Amino acid sequence: MFLFIAMLSASSASSQPAKDVHSASSENESKKAGGTHLLYGRIEELRDEAGAKIPIKLQSLTPIRDGSLDTKLEGKSSLQSYPTDFRGTWTGELTISSCSFDKSFWEFDPAEADEQSELLRAGIRGRCSVTFYKGKGEETELEPCSVIFAKVSQTANGQPGLPFFYSLHLGDLSSGRGVTGNELSCKLMKNNLKQLSKTVLEQEVVTEDFDRNPRSGKVKTGYSENVLRFTRLDRNRLYLQAATVSYRSDGKFQNKVLLYGTLDRSNSLHYSNQ
Repeated sequence: MFLFIAMLSASSASSQPAKDVHSASSENESKKAGGTHLLYGRIEELRDEAGAKIPIKLQSLTPIRDGSLDTKLEGKSSLQSYPTDFRGTWTGELTISSCSFDKSFWEFDPAEADEQSELLRAGIRGRCSVTFYKGKGEETELEPCSVIFAKVSQTANGQPGLPFFYSLHLGDLSSGRGVTGNELSCKLMKNNLKQLSKTVLEQEVVTEDFDRNPRSGKVKTGYSENVLRFTRLDRNRLYLQAATVSYRSDGKFQNKVLLYGTLDRSNSLHYSNQ
């Protein structure tokens, strides 16, 4: 899990639409859209575990694909193509439902750990945009995404200051600066797509992460797991559940953030037959 400084202008905050309020009805809608049977995927494992177990085997720090979880998933073992209805751009607001941090997360860079644990708290909302597009062989693929948050500080006289933007990457392979100036980069290790039911898709992305503190010169390597569950509510709305987890290079759990929210389809595309 990487938390980046987002290079956005202050005017970006004014363009954000009204906040989406999570309710029991939205939970019921997502269950109804997913079908009458109970779905079980990686999202449920991460939600129910106190920490998390890395979904790949480590041998000499080289990730190896572990298919042991596949038998727990409903439907096909791999996703060849998404339904046409998913293609396009979807945008909305995600809310952090829970966060957990292991004490070992503070060993490498206490300042960075303090800042991340302060910026990532339950109830904080951010903006997210995802794009499904047509790839090779007419397959529809999903671009990596991130969640943009804004924190408004107060000036010395108590007036609102300029917003500070930061982003939580959900499988995005971009490099950049961390919230305390660390140099961050990552490399894709796994990108797995599964169709859990006719209207439910789940993506799992695992990356190898590199975190360099320019002040001390120390470098930390580890892994991030990002799971995104998309449930079709209707032709213009998706319900997104997301989890992002960080592990040390030896697979030890570091931190976990769970999010949820509803995404609306962009008006630039029209699907009259869906």
